[in-house]
Amino acid sequence: MRLQLLTVLLVAFAGNASADCDPDKMVKVVFREATPGIDKKSFAAKPKTIWRLGRDYGRLEEEPDNENGIHLLSIVSGRDVWVVNLLQKTGQHMVDSAPTSGFHAPIVFGEGVPAAASELEFGCEFQYMRERAVKPEMVEIAGRQFRQYRVTEGRFVLKLIAFPDKDIPFGFALLKDGAAQFYFQYMEYGTNIDADLNLFARPSGITYSDG
Repeated sequence: MRLQLLTVLLVAFAGNASADCDPDKMVKVVFREATPGIDKKSFAAKPKTIWRLGRDYGRLEEEPDNENGIHLLSIVSGRDVWVVNLLQKTGQHMVDSAPTSGFHAPIVFGEGVPAAASELEFGCEFQYMRERAVKPEMVEIAGRQFRQYRVTEGRFVLKLIAFPDKDIPFGFALLKDGAAQFYFQYMEYGTNIDADLNLFARPSGITYSDG
């Protein structure tokens, strides 16, 4: 099974992502991959930031990958998509021509990923659980109490770990046959942020080609 972050997808316009994630306030999520075995000093383990607003606006910010000369920034505004390398000041502009369009931010996505996992999006985690009537259980992790939501599909188990007294995620895990396939930690989570459409504007100072 191959797991892909939104970083790899850049943008998932439709795919298997849920059509119901439509936040009316701007959302900001900062997360990092912490899958067992990942090199904590590697680029893959660096934090990534997602901004989203409704179904039309999205922004993905990565840290610089100096080894490969890439500092990726991806922006969606309606049907317009800009993918920019901030280090080289170059980018591509694309227009989404799919019949049904919109910004989606699936947490994991790819061949072999169960629908229960690929429909879960950044910024709509608790909406997803409420729609499925998933009741959390209290668990202890490193001496601290957390709420844990579990969704099972065949050989897979999806776990969303949240703080006990507020709808803020702490971590996400996808397991197959009891073994962790993917895990990441939330570093920042805000869901009631005043909209700033400048975040979703075409980046200036960039030489673009059409894609």
